[in-house]
Amino acid sequence: MKRFLKLNLDISKKITYEQTHRKCFFQRDYVRMEWTRQKLPKSQLEFDIVQKVIMKNKKNVKKTYLIMMHQNIMMRQKKDGSLCWIDYENSILDSINDPQFGDGIRLTKCFDEIEIYGELDKMLPYFKKYTIQLEFTQQYHFLKKINSCDKTEVFRIRSKTDRNDYQCKIFYKKALNLTMEKQIEKELYILRRINDEYIQKYFETFENQEQIIIVEELIIGGNFDSYLQKWPLLSEEKASKFFFKLFKSLAYLHSKGIMHRDLKPENIGLRLNGNLENPCICFFGLADVVSLDNDSDQEEETPKYLFQRCGTPGFVAPEILKNQQYDCKVDIYSLGIMMYYSLTGKKPFDSDDYQQLIEQNEEGLVDISILKLSKEGLMLIESILKPDPDERITAQAALNHIWFKTEKLSKLMEFKAHKNIKKFQFKSPQHRKSMQNSPKLLPIVLNKQSVDQSYGSPLQHQFSNAYRNSINSHNHSIFRITTLNGSFSPKEVQSFSQSLNPNTLLVRPSGISPSFFAKTSRPSQSISVLMPNIFPKQLEQK
Repeated sequence: MKRFLKLNLDISKKITYEQTHRKCFFQRDYVRMEWTRQKLPKSQLEFDIVQKVIMKNKKNVKKTYLIMMHQNIMMRQKKDGSLCWIDYENSILDSINDPQFGDGIRLTKCFDEIEIYGELDKMLPYFKKYTIQLEFTQQYHFLKKINSCDKTEVFRIRSKTDRNDYQCKIFYKKALNLTMEKQIEKELYILRRINDEYIQKYFETFENQEQIIIVEELIIGGNFDSYLQKWPLLSEEKASKFFFKLFKSLAYLHSKGIMHRDLKPENIGLRLNGNLENPCICFFGLADVVSLDNDSDQEEETPKYLFQRCGTPGFVAPEILKNQQYDCKVDIYSLGIMMYYSLTGKKPFDSDDYQQLIEQNEEGLVDISILKLSKEGLMLIESILKPDPDERITAQAALNHIWFKTEKLSKLMEFKAHKNIKKFQFKSPQHRKSMQNSPKLLPIVLNKQSVDQSYGSPLQHQFSNAYRNSINSHNHSIFRITTLNGSFSPKEVQSFSQSLNPNTLLVRPSGISPSFFAKTSRPSQSISVLMPNIFPKQLEQK
């Protein structure tokens, strides 16, 4: 009996202990952030950053270490040549100052802390992407509300560091239930691991006592649905160019085992108003990672997702409505419905009766006889809109279809020109310096970031397109986003004035010298270092 009571007491202490570990919303589970020599999720990593920094060792003595970073994994090499690593994802990122070593950062995850000092300008943007920050108003101020619903609001914001405009999505914690909390965690997990030309860029996440704030690329051109309201029909040539870019991004997502599950015109953003040249896939709230739960007692493998039956009726794949096993091919069907809608001006499943709409969508049969397309175009859309997912084409196969032949050739020529530009940029530093001093060129030409486009301001795509379309124009100011509307903010900044003053919400950090975060900019180019294959087996990714 005494042993039983002692066991219960130990369990209650453990529960109390683990309940106090949660330092932020995303630290739901008690996970240590400590250096380990266990096998990595990958046997071979391509490091984004390799740099020397100053850190504390076990004896609390600050020493210099060579740090290698890949996504949420940070590695360092020990004296014996062995490697140890930590997973710092969802740790809290703070700026600190040491009298001897100067400005640095602190990562806090549950009860573990790591302090890092040195030249961190290149490392900081990667830390920001995978960590949680607390002081939003020290880095951004609000410009205007874009839209809102019951549990979220979207604002247009401006960075106090680079003066560029972004958008932030704000979730109010009081309105969230357990399912929604898991949904936000899943969305953030996916956003951190994708980076494609035609996908909305994610930058960083903030949190306070009431809100979760996700900072993303600002989309100023509306969405594909609003475009179709003005111009209901696309020509075959324009549709080919537009959907080639979307299939390219789908192939990228599917190669990572990610499915969107809610593709529709409203979730395709346009970076420039009235222009289909630079679309991007937005809203990953229903996205999930393709996974199969193998159960020896079951004859078939059953998918295990946070939401099993989800999507928008009229655009969702039939296998979802039939509660069947499904995978990334659900996105192919949804994109096929969008193609049909943009080429005919009509939705294939359209009824005022909701139940009838669901039944039509579940059957999944689309009449393509009214499409006025070439033979190749009809062949492609027929293979995309197959109700049976086993017969449906994949995103990669769609990209190789003859209907996209012209677009592929143009992309190949653009790729070759892109390589020549990079050679020119890196082989002629003197000429590049003279270009930087020329007042006649747009800033996008001067920025090495515009060549790589791996990260950067959400205006990069807009400026690059604007520059190509208006190289001979004298007035480039129309392509800059400088217009301020009445400034207002959510709950924590309601007391501030809504006057048209860019300094309204400028709040200086307290304590240390001007914010260490303000010294850095988004990384323009990652450093690729291939790590030797020192691990015997490749494990599954997290």
